[in-house]
Amino acid sequence: MELKLTDLCFTSEKDGSSVGYIIYGSLPDVRIQTSLDGINWSDWDGSDITLNKDEKLYVRNLANTLNKPKNRLEFRMDGKIAASGNVNSMINYSGLSDYCYLYLFYMCDALTTAPILPAMSLVNRCYEYMFKSCESLVIAPFLPATTLVTGCYYGMFEGCNKLNYLKVGFGVPGETTWPEGDCTKNWFNKGVANTGTFVWKGSTEVTSRGVNTIPENWTIETY
Repeated sequence: MELKLTDLCFTSEKDGSSVGYIIYGSLPDVRIQTSLDGINWSDWDGSDITLNKDEKLYVRNLANTLNKPKNRLEFRMDGKIAASGNVNSMINYSGLSDYCYLYLFYMCDALTTAPILPAMSLVNRCYEYMFKSCESLVIAPFLPATTLVTGCYYGMFEGCNKLNYLKVGFGVPGETTWPEGDCTKNWFNKGVANTGTFVWKGSTEVTSRGVNTIPENWTIETY
């Protein structure tokens, strides 16, 4: 059973910041709730909630599923918001499902830090475009999975033009080859920071660089 850590939490880093969400299509089973203290919960229809500096908003979903290709929930943010806690409170701590976090934080320019993504078992396209165009995100969440699957990280950080650090759980010590398939296709597409650090279990040398692997001018570290 997954360790819950804390539920997904949004902390305001400036007065007047806000968080809301929009549902595209239909997600009849999804039931989103919020709490200001992590104890007392109420249903949330996605209307913007305004927070002053250091105020927290905890978020959870009482359903075991979330997004699908044509039916999805996307957060909307304004101001300056730091995420923390376990993103899997958005799927009621069940296992990931195909496309479950598709576009979840799309164009959340106010997002300064990402929540914890603790899943070790990935499924097809689970994190596709999850942080696309999050232009204030500097450090990516640690991605602990050691085995990748079809499209799991597809376009995940596309357009995150300030991103300069990512640590992952995959890679074979001493090996220069990259995982096969489209598991990381376009995950750095449309630009990240010109310099940065990529940390993995493989070699400090790789067979190719670019938007599908490791950005050209980033330093590679191993562990």
